[in-house]
Amino acid sequence: MCLPSEMQSGSHQKGGYRVRIYDADLNFQDKSTVDPIITGRKVAEMQGARSADKFVVLQCLPNGATEDLRLEEEVKLRDGHHNVFLVAEAGGTSNLFADDLRVAWFDLPITAAAVRFLTGKSEEFAVFQDFPGQASKLIDDHEKVSLEGKGVERFHTQLIDQKVTVYLAEVAHKIEAGVYTTEQLKTVLGVPENYLLDLVSDTGFIELKPGDSIEIKERMKFVGCLPSGHSS
Repeated sequence: MCLPSEMQSGSHQKGGYRVRIYDADLNFQDKSTVDPIITGRKVAEMQGARSADKFVVLQCLPNGATEDLRLEEEVKLRDGHHNVFLVAEAGGTSNLFADDLRVAWFDLPITAAAVRFLTGKSEEFAVFQDFPGQASKLIDDHEKVSLEGKGVERFHTQLIDQKVTVYLAEVAHKIEAGVYTTEQLKTVLGVPENYLLDLVSDTGFIELKPGDSIEIKERMKFVGCLPSGHSS
C-alpha cells in the first residue's frame, strides 16, 4: 500500500501540512500547504501541471488503496498522518487488484515498480500478472503492462527466492542468483573444464567465452559441449 513509512505520521509541520506527490514513474516532490482542505486541481498545480484539465490525480487512502480525486473535489488533509497523491497526464483511471487490494491507477501501462509501490512492497518482491485458468506471468522490471484489456487486471507479489532454476541440457539445476564468470558457472553446473558452455537464446546458441560474465536469471538454458560440437 502506498504509505511511505517516513510520512505515516507527523505530516502537519510548522508552516503547513506536508504533501508528497508522485508521478507515474514514481518520482516525487514534497510540498506543503497551510490550507487543511485541498482539491485535485491544487494537487496537480503543486506538482507543476500547467493545464490541470489534462491531468489525473489519485489519492492514497489510509488503508493503502488509491482512488481517483476529481479536480474540483475537496479532501481534508490529515493532521499527524500521511498525505500522498499521484499525478500524471492521462485520460482517466483503470482499476486493478494488487495483492487482493482494489486500487486505481492511471489509464497508462503499469510497471512492476508501480505495483510494488501500490502494495507497499520492496524490490525483494517479484511481481506477477494473474490470468484466470492460466499460470501467472512474471513481470520484468523493464516491462510495461497495458491495462486496456477486458475486465480488471490482477497482480500479486512474491518474495524473491535467492535461488533460481536454470537448465543444462534440459536438466534442472537450482543455483544462487547473481553474476557468474564462465568458469564459475561451469563449476556450479558440473560442466567439465575442457567443454564449451553455450547460452540457449531465442535466436540460437551464444558461446560463453573464458572470463565472460553473465547475470543468471530464472529459467535460463545452457548446453555444454566438446569443442568438436558434441553436446553434453
